[in-house]
Amino acid sequence: ISTKFFSDDDINPPRGPDVLIIQKEDEKKNLTKAIQKLAEEFQCKVCAMFQCEYSVAFYARALHDEDYEEDETVMFDTVVYNNGSGYDPETGEFQVPLDGAYIFFFHTTSGSEESADSSIIANEQRVCHSTIGDGKKSGSCQAVVELREGQMVYIQSVFRHPQMYLGNSTSFAGYWLYPLPTA
Repeated sequence: ISTKFFSDDDINPPRGPDVLIIQKEDEKKNLTKAIQKLAEEFQCKVCAMFQCEYSVAFYARALHDEDYEEDETVMFDTVVYNNGSGYDPETGEFQVPLDGAYIFFFHTTSGSEESADSSIIANEQRVCHSTIGDGKKSGSCQAVVELREGQMVYIQSVFRHPQMYLGNSTSFAGYWLYPLPTA
């Protein structure tokens, strides 16, 4: 078989079994390239979900008694785990390092008989609320939210709380679940 390439502009492109073989081989190469590209994209998405370099998770505790004013950020100053370096114990805030769906949860305790409400604030929106009161001494809350890189998540006191957080059992944690779909 002699090989000669013809462009789409040729007035009378050759016909016959030899040309069909070349066309089928070209189609096969193009199809193989397309499949390889899809496989690479899929592998990247799978890697993003399961490899450590894309893992984001934190766990922090408050190890001391603290009084909080209304709408104040609760400080969890003892970092136990902070993969991805998103949680800042100086501010009590988690800055989203990677677009995706995240799960956050907190547990608080109180040494006061007064009501002690707290909320998870994600991207300036209250996404979860917990109330301590009516004889309860602890409260918990969890939420799954979709967030973009740079957005903030923190725990906020809802009212003034004397002795709201009695160390060790008070914690705030979160982790990245999966990437957001691309548009």
